[in-house]
Amino acid sequence: MDSQLQNAAGGVEQQLGHLRNRVKTWLLAHALVHVLAWPLGLFVADYALDRFFIMDRPQRLVMLLIMLGLQVRVVYKRLWRPLRVHLSDEALCLEVERQNEDLSERLISLFQFTRKGYAPAAGVSHELVNATVKDGLTGVEQVDFEAVLNRPGHKKNLGISAVLILVFVGLGITCLSSPLLKTWVKRNLLIADVSWPMDYHVTIAGVEKGLLTIPRGDHWPIIAHIEDGFRRLPKRLQLEVKSRSGKTLEAMDRSDDGRLYKTVMQNVQEEYTFRVSSVQASTPWVKVRLVERPAVSEITLTAHPPAYAEQEPMALPPGRGPYYLLPGTRLEITGIASKTVTGAGLVIGDERMPMVLEDGSRFHLSLEPEQVIPAVYRVELLDAVLVLNPESLERMPLTSADHTHFSVRKRDDTLPRVKLRVEGISSLVVPTARIPYRGTIEDDFKVTDVVLDYSWRFDDPDTGTSTNRSGQVEPSGVVGLLDQSRVDFGDVLDLATLPLSVGSSFGFVLKARDNNVVTGPGEGRSARIQLRVVAESDLRDDLLRREKEIRQALEQLLKRQDQLITDAQALQVMTRDMEELDEPARVQANQVQKKQKLMGSGLSPLAKRLDSIVQEILNNGLETLDSPLLQRLKSRVASPMNRLIDQAIPSVANRLDELRITDDRDTRNQLLLGAIRSQETITDEMRRILKYLVKNEEFQQAINLLSEIQQSQRDVREMTEEEKRRRVEELLEKQEK
Repeated sequence: MDSQLQNAAGGVEQQLGHLRNRVKTWLLAHALVHVLAWPLGLFVADYALDRFFIMDRPQRLVMLLIMLGLQVRVVYKRLWRPLRVHLSDEALCLEVERQNEDLSERLISLFQFTRKGYAPAAGVSHELVNATVKDGLTGVEQVDFEAVLNRPGHKKNLGISAVLILVFVGLGITCLSSPLLKTWVKRNLLIADVSWPMDYHVTIAGVEKGLLTIPRGDHWPIIAHIEDGFRRLPKRLQLEVKSRSGKTLEAMDRSDDGRLYKTVMQNVQEEYTFRVSSVQASTPWVKVRLVERPAVSEITLTAHPPAYAEQEPMALPPGRGPYYLLPGTRLEITGIASKTVTGAGLVIGDERMPMVLEDGSRFHLSLEPEQVIPAVYRVELLDAVLVLNPESLERMPLTSADHTHFSVRKRDDTLPRVKLRVEGISSLVVPTARIPYRGTIEDDFKVTDVVLDYSWRFDDPDTGTSTNRSGQVEPSGVVGLLDQSRVDFGDVLDLATLPLSVGSSFGFVLKARDNNVVTGPGEGRSARIQLRVVAESDLRDDLLRREKEIRQALEQLLKRQDQLITDAQALQVMTRDMEELDEPARVQANQVQKKQKLMGSGLSPLAKRLDSIVQEILNNGLETLDSPLLQRLKSRVASPMNRLIDQAIPSVANRLDELRITDDRDTRNQLLLGAIRSQETITDEMRRILKYLVKNEEFQQAINLLSEIQQSQRDVREMTEEEKRRRVEELLEKQEK
């Protein structure tokens, strides 16, 4: 190839190198638009998100990493990777030919034939190569190589890049004076824990260094305050909670002045994080730290009864209250806390009594008798952990949550239980009667004193006046029996020692005192026994009336006994030839046996009434023990009746019972025959008793008549004496005149 042509072709190579540089410049301008536009867009997005949604620190860090990642990707994709691509001369030639179709591959042929190191192959004409080179040079003389570039786009990219650079410069200058941009830089680039400028700022009560200490299982209030210096108050605040179970939102209750918001976390059992937020403000995320409240793991209650009770100290079973304690009891409380505590106290109503603390977990307290009152007692422990009270904003020790409590109630020392009954006396007595009585006294501890109080009232029908008198006597039967929990004694009250008049109403009561020296002594009383003092004749009339009632009742029983004999004889006829008793015969035998047995039950009250009458006659002094009246009642009425009850009637009932279960006919007939004969004997004895009762009534009536005559004589004598005294007084008065 001619040197002249070779030099001309070197200009084409220079143009291709210049085009390569212009392409890199275009690529750089195009990449600069993306490299600058993406940060601006990310800035706007991040600013809007953080400004309106107030991201927390982890969220802002994530956003920063996302922005950096996107920016690196844009630089890599739009700048680094395109600039790393090498554009060959052949590629540039082909692109120029694509833009200039009239070249028809003359430029690529020119470049290939004129490049260094090219030598025509054997057999290739040099003239043809030179002609091709000349033709190519002629074709490229009028070609603008830079026309392949998008010049309007390049200018546009340069303009946009300049604008973006100016925007960044403006933002940088603005950051120096704009609090909002400064805040964004600190929050989102430096990831500092600063807040946006707001119309109000919210603080959470009780939070210290991002931690809120809450006792496990408590209902804990979350209280948010609007700080002073606010420009306006929020319309609402919400509590955002993040826990293992997810994220929740809860609206907070607003106070009347709008500066305090409150909500209560119910039964906090797990740790979580939370914050208080609104549309324009939020607090940093706060971590909840749970602590265990101290608890009473073991407690012992020991009651020391008062000395007069003479009882050993007794342990009160925990959880079995209320505990009933006697007044004067001393109470000892000991226990162990579940963890180390700084204090322990016993709360009684509004009063708190400090307890003695040992080894940081053991506590005890002894309550004197005057301190043991009916109330609810609570053991309160103070933990070494201090928490900030969200309401008072004061640090306070954590107290035991489920206070161990027990109730003490007053156990009144029961008054002595006194029973009094008279023996051998009815409601009527004569003025000289002796009243046998029996007293039974029971107390929880000891009986120390027993007295019998009596009183009577006499209404004089002649003068219309009333006389009331009373007295007291210590029963002689209690001597040597006192200072015991049970006293059972008998004694006699002699009315002859008292100035009683006929017609008086006499009553007495038994009193007993116990050994209660704390709130007592306690005094118990028996039921009052009321008697009426009557003349001897009135009492005899009453006795006669009761004897008639006994006789009438005995007559009815005699009729029933006669009927029993008839029933037994009918049974004898029915079963005489029976080898074995059939069902009707068994029923009949059973009925006879039961009726005969009930006969003894009917006679027994009559015998007791007769014995009572005998005792009443003796106690009222109406007869002596060897008097004919009492001898007749005892030997001919009471004693035979008791023999019937104790011997004869049970014997007949047993025979009748045996014959029901006897299989031998002859034996059964013998038993039934013997029973009938015994029934006849009982009937004869009852008739004799009835006969003597009738005679005794006649004798009693005679005595009563004699008593009435004697009383009439006494009345006449008294009237005579009264008239005599009146006449003497009249004579004396006449002589004085």
